[in-house]
Amino acid sequence: MNYSEFYLAFENKFRGSTKSLNDKLLIYDGLLDEILNRFSNCSLLDIGSGRGEWLMKCQKLGIDATGIDNNLSMYKYCNGIGLNVKYGDALETLKNFKDNSFQVITSFHFIEHISFDSILELLEQCKRILVSGGILILETPSIDNILVSSKNFYLDPSHITHIHPEAIKFVLDYFNFEESNYFLINSQEESNSEHNYLANLYDGAAQDVTIISRLKHSSDKSIFDENLDWFKSLNVSKNTKELISEYDQINTKKYNDINHELNLVVSQIEYLMSIYNRISNSFPLRLYRKLKAMINLFRVNPLRIANETLPVILKIKLIEKIYYRLFSLLFRIKKKYLYKLKNKSFIRSNSNEELEANKQQNDLLNLFNSSSRSSDILSDIKVKLQRK
Repeated sequence: MNYSEFYLAFENKFRGSTKSLNDKLLIYDGLLDEILNRFSNCSLLDIGSGRGEWLMKCQKLGIDATGIDNNLSMYKYCNGIGLNVKYGDALETLKNFKDNSFQVITSFHFIEHISFDSILELLEQCKRILVSGGILILETPSIDNILVSSKNFYLDPSHITHIHPEAIKFVLDYFNFEESNYFLINSQEESNSEHNYLANLYDGAAQDVTIISRLKHSSDKSIFDENLDWFKSLNVSKNTKELISEYDQINTKKYNDINHELNLVVSQIEYLMSIYNRISNSFPLRLYRKLKAMINLFRVNPLRIANETLPVILKIKLIEKIYYRLFSLLFRIKKKYLYKLKNKSFIRSNSNEELEANKQQNDLLNLFNSSSRSSDILSDIKVKLQRK
């Protein structure tokens, strides 16, 4: 069963519209101009011509363009719009062309659909049918783009081989193409923003790679001369490694900026803390904190204060009470003793010693009673006793 209509519908769905594809092909305008400057009569072969957008572009520039495609629906569509397309297998069709038949051979998103051995055979046939100085252009999905290589490549079930451009460049050098180089193209420019750089690392790199090569020619100027206009206008995209490097630079700059701002903040905090410490340790505030602590203590823990101070108070009161009672007792004993001395009738003794002793006691009693100071002391004691 022929599924050519299915693959045509599949390409319309996932390859994009004719307009979007023509917009992508604009990057080759400068190269086409350079080719036309080198070859006044230019014949071009496009392998896997699909819906014919590239053939139509070249035809409008006056290039004799021929296509090859093995999809019957696409073959009929291209013939219907006046394009010269040959139907059949690419490798078998290439063998039918004579040596040195074309100045340019192109192939857009074709080589990933065939095996690597078939790629070797295809490139060897291209070398055969290209003229001296002829140019080969191959475009294929870029495996450098993480999203393309890990997901989008498998969207098309007819994709077979991941293409590493260095491997193709080696093959071209092996087949003695004089100059070969590749360029990453067609990046998602809307993702190239430092505000969503993680997404940009995943899908921001070039989606496609174009491999350009030229057969040796003794007199032609290098196709890769950087002074050529086409080389300047190719609009080469960044690869994933370059995006990662930019991402690291942006993050490093952000980190340094944040670190600088944090250092400024820390310096300001340290300065403010030094001022705060000087103020906090000043005498008025220290005194204020002590008074506030005492007030809060009385307000919050009155029971604790009573529990700690009451025993001390009670001890002081008890000592004071014992003191006054003892003093009162001594005073009463003294008063009673003095009273007895005052009213005692002394018995005369026949002995001289008794008489002398009695005389001395009487002299002491008379001396105490005759002293105003003694009377004052006695009055003061009585007053204190009455207060208690």
